[in-house]
Amino acid sequence: MNQREKSVIAFLSYGDGGTLRDVMLATASSKRQAEILLANLPCIYIDRWNDQGEPIYCMAETPPDCPKPESVARETRRDHHQMSGTFRA
Repeated sequence: MNQREKSVIAFLSYGDGGTLRDVMLATASSKRQAEILLANLPCIYIDRWNDQGEPIYCMAETPPDCPKPESVARETRRDHHQMSGTFRA
């Protein structure tokens, strides 16, 4: 991970998100560099849009650990339709 990636992650981790311009300022990047940076980090997503129509980027909050359950109940298509009331025999 390069310094700009670390900077944008730190910036977005401790706030309420930021616009492309905010990311440019926080990472000392050009517009194109910031766009590439945001596009290549899978943990960053557009959370909302501001009044000027600009996207507000945020960090995805992921759990530190997500163990696989011991057993997973499988729902069949028939089960789904029966529960939703659309099943016809």
